[in-house]
Amino acid sequence: EGLVHISQLRKEGRITNVGDVVSRGQRVRVKVLSFTGQKTSLSIKDVDQDTGEDLNPVRELGRNPDRPCSLPLVTKPDDDDVDNRRRVQRISSPEKWEIKQMLSANCIDKSELPDFDDTTGLLPKDEDDEEDLEIELVEEEPPFLRGHGRSNLQDLSPVRIVKNPDGSLAQAAM
Repeated sequence: EGLVHISQLRKEGRITNVGDVVSRGQRVRVKVLSFTGQKTSLSIKDVDQDTGEDLNPVRELGRNPDRPCSLPLVTKPDDDDVDNRRRVQRISSPEKWEIKQMLSANCIDKSELPDFDDTTGLLPKDEDDEEDLEIELVEEEPPFLRGHGRSNLQDLSPVRIVKNPDGSLAQAAM
């Protein structure tokens, strides 16, 4: 026994009256979605009511109490697959900067970099390359800035210095 939420009753459309889909005491096939404490969450829409087949199987590695413990949990990949796949190691931004500085100072060679491919002699393309952006400047003054735009800035006089105190910090600030 468990509860079926109204959203888990039927795939098509919204249900306003539960009595249109199921009736009290009716035997239905359900899919167990989750166990939370004493509550069991069930779904009718994910199960074919005629055959009991799961219409939306979730391929999670679940616990199977009937499975022998001696079997491995994951199948081992073939040796060919391991050779073809390269482990991608992400380099942090400070490390990228450090490598860039070392390359520009000729402290290290490009062949010593971690992403250098020995077979092709090429470095992978940076994923952080920015796309070209096109910026269009609009010279028209928008209506909400009328009277406050660039034309008023030209009419302003330069800033007057009211106080001129003596001291090295005050002189450095000016």
